[in-house]
Amino acid sequence: MSRSEVLQRYGITDRPEIRVNTIQERNSPLWLVGINGPGDPIKAIPSKRAAELSIELRKAGEEELAAQVSAAAQKALRANAGA
Repeated sequence: MSRSEVLQRYGITDRPEIRVNTIQERNSPLWLVGINGPGDPIKAIPSKRAAELSIELRKAGEEELAAQVSAAAQKALRANAGA
């Protein structure tokens, strides 16, 4: 499966530049992983789903993006554990 196909399965539009951040859900203490390309709406996914995405990205040969998603998933998980 290609990078585009993997991202599409998660509702993310593939762009040359993808931003990965942790974001806090509105009116909630829950932290999520936010992923988007420039000009695209942010797709917010739970840390467990983001970890699954990083595994699929690695299988597609996308090590750098997979590492960014994995790091954000871990950060969100730690933030949620402390909430």
